[in-house]
Amino acid sequence: MLGLPRARLLMMMAAVVLAAHRVTAQVVEHPDSTPAKTDDSWFSRRDAFYFGGAIAATAAFAPLDHPVQHEFDEPHWRSSTWLPHVAGDIAFFGGDGPFVASAAMFAVGSAMGGSKLQRFALHNMEAIALATVLTGIGKGITGRALPDVSTNHSFQWGRGFHDANGPFVSFPSGHTAAAFAMASTVVGEFATGDSAHAGLIRRASYGLAAAVGVARVAQRVHWTSDLPLAAMIGVWSGRTVQSHAGGSGKVSALLRGLTLSPGAGGRVRLGWSGTAAATER
Repeated sequence: MLGLPRARLLMMMAAVVLAAHRVTAQVVEHPDSTPAKTDDSWFSRRDAFYFGGAIAATAAFAPLDHPVQHEFDEPHWRSSTWLPHVAGDIAFFGGDGPFVASAAMFAVGSAMGGSKLQRFALHNMEAIALATVLTGIGKGITGRALPDVSTNHSFQWGRGFHDANGPFVSFPSGHTAAAFAMASTVVGEFATGDSAHAGLIRRASYGLAAAVGVARVAQRVHWTSDLPLAAMIGVWSGRTVQSHAGGSGKVSALLRGLTLSPGAGGRVRLGWSGTAAATER
């Protein structure tokens, strides 16, 4: 059985993640009261407020970084036969999962002659692509070392842009951002109006996204403080794509042109398509 300090640590982590999930969901439940975003106004003051909250949450999570990693370094976790499988299955929804889901929904939507599923698949990939760009920039600038990497400096300016940067791309979590981008898209596309299932869809979507972040921590490839900003990037990316995907401005075309595809070694290949950018939807 878990000792009291260890159980308290895990309960604290779970409570913080649940609180973060609740706050993140409120970003979508209570959108900005200002007029709909346009290409000239795609980052509102409320967005700035929420990003400020995510940065504050990052600082609040920081004291948990080493205690949580030390916990998962304990022999009973290291030798666990179920934890790697469960964490890997959940993390799938922040890695290859969105590609699989989007491809399946796009195929079904195409077979139906164009539908909400097809639109969701397109918006989902665009949102994840946008989140990937932003987290990639964050990773490159901060150059944060992964938990199991031995280094004299946890953060180093620009280190994440260098060759062989694999050990120094911890902050923010790309899997978490992708999972929240997908959750935000699901909520925006399927949990609107007075649907009786809107609340369930919202809770399930953001609950799974939060679980992806926890899984990445359990896999010892991310610190706990890598999660809050990643979650906010994902939510904002989903909302921004939904606001601009059907527009005719330059920002809308830029977002529509972003493309993603699975790469070797679990990496993501990011590109841009002029044909996709020219198609309004």
